[in-house]
Amino acid sequence: MHNRIKYIFWRGIFTVIILSIELAGAQNVRNAPKDYYAPPMNIVLLQSANFAEARTDHFHSGIDYKTGGQEGEPLYAVADGHVSRIGVSPTGYGRVLYIDHPNGTTSVYGHMQRFEEPIEEYVRAQRYKQRRHRVDLYPPADMFPVTKGQQIGLSGNSGSSLGPHLHFEIRDTHSQRPYNVNALGFYPHKDDIPPTLVRLHYIPVDTVGGVPVSGRAKTYELASASRGAYYTADTSALKLPRLGYFVLEATDRKNNTQNTFGIYGVDMEIDGERIFSYRLDSFLFSDTRFVNSLTHYGMQKGSRNELLRLAVQDGNKLPVYRGVKDRGAVILPDGDVHHINITAYDDNGNSSTLSFKVTLEGGKKPAAEPAGIPVDNKRSFGCSSDGLHINIPANSLYDAIFYRQYIDDSAVNAKTAPMKALTPIYRVHDEDTPLHTAMAITIEVPDVPEDPLKLCIARISADGKKFNYTGGEYSRGRISASTRSFGLYTVVVDTKAPSVTPSFANGADLRGTSAISFNVTDDFSGVASYEAEIDGKWIVFDKQGAVITHNFDDSDISYHGTQHTLTLRVTDNCGNVNTIRRTFIR
Repeated sequence: MHNRIKYIFWRGIFTVIILSIELAGAQNVRNAPKDYYAPPMNIVLLQSANFAEARTDHFHSGIDYKTGGQEGEPLYAVADGHVSRIGVSPTGYGRVLYIDHPNGTTSVYGHMQRFEEPIEEYVRAQRYKQRRHRVDLYPPADMFPVTKGQQIGLSGNSGSSLGPHLHFEIRDTHSQRPYNVNALGFYPHKDDIPPTLVRLHYIPVDTVGGVPVSGRAKTYELASASRGAYYTADTSALKLPRLGYFVLEATDRKNNTQNTFGIYGVDMEIDGERIFSYRLDSFLFSDTRFVNSLTHYGMQKGSRNELLRLAVQDGNKLPVYRGVKDRGAVILPDGDVHHINITAYDDNGNSSTLSFKVTLEGGKKPAAEPAGIPVDNKRSFGCSSDGLHINIPANSLYDAIFYRQYIDDSAVNAKTAPMKALTPIYRVHDEDTPLHTAMAITIEVPDVPEDPLKLCIARISADGKKFNYTGGEYSRGRISASTRSFGLYTVVVDTKAPSVTPSFANGADLRGTSAISFNVTDDFSGVASYEAEIDGKWIVFDKQGAVITHNFDDSDISYHGTQHTLTLRVTDNCGNVNTIRRTFIR
């Protein structure tokens, strides 16, 4: 008992310290004068994406600014400071700079084309020293000091970018928590367009054996009375089950751009009492996957709008909610008509309000107990049947569920499937239920191929037509992997090497050419690595999409109009290798 008391005491002290640091970080950002930060580009800042938009399994962590559809726009340090981190990656932010500022904040510039010298020289030297295409560097504070307005590089399209733009963030330096630049008003822009409320969905909930069971969503079309004022197309009181919650489908626009944007916050009132509210001012990267609970995961998939859950699930620990009653659930008593207002806000102070009436429907039967095993989201859970073994860690689910797993070979047409399944097709619960942390999945393989290292687990699309690489390690007749998705799974073997297509013919004369490139693809497990040498010397490649490019000026190889030999080795995630050799003159 004494140790337990000590544990509680020190945990409380630790929590207070962390909260104090977080509060100080928030003050660093929020207390900065509006003119502390200069614009990152000397052009009109038009946005293509805003802060905390709902993306696949994460919130968008910054602001995307347009660069006129072109690369090469000069980028500038927004305040005095020093370069604290430099990244080069074929994914994520691509070429990215982090600048720490004296007020305890960090500015981030992602998807760059090129860094200014001497930063570019330092990065090139480190890539060759480490013999790595992807690097994450932390130079000393005195190596690259910058002043406000100093050029730091050029905008680009590197990393996981679908078009030229600048991804920009302002973070608290200590916690690396990004903040909503728009809501803070650091870069004012014209926006007098209120959010567009598209549809309203109501999901009834029954509790069966302590497990919340959601019924089929009912959708209500909306109409607009005037700018920012909405009502349900059916103006009579909506007849609802006693317990449930709303999902608001909404989107936003800004002046002078055709892009759509995410919603900043939502309030909901019943009979004048607020029962639900949130604002997306900031978040920790460790919390970003909670986007799958702030939105309705099943409805959000594939939608260009945001489908915002106006309720807080039991396992949702995202600290953006305030003034929430009964977790936002709508609990209707007998008889009365109730008035509901739902207001959505954008990050520039505009709002739209949906007003409607609800009443309790009569004659509803209690929900029948669904098939499956009741699983408490606060506890770990394991299940084994028919050669399939899964283990779900505690707190991986946002709510308790009735879990099911079974063989479902009918989900895939073996004659038209892109790959041969070596085991039964397993349906692992419901693909519309998200997982916050990964579960372990193990499948028994009775007929082991000649090379078991080429075995892997595949996740199959809902229509049964596409096999997606999940990975896995084989041992003693079983293959195991971790995954954050429920759905259809099986085991396949991948023996096909990546495809490599050079941009030049063998023996080509490349004098006057500044770079060479290759198109590298893999039809299943994906390209894991690529290594190349010219005349036996390792060279660096940059990757954008499926294209890898080497700039001749980035190596110390001497070219004197003679013949050279390039060797490129490309490996996929199942260990299949394609090695090609090309000669050229330069």
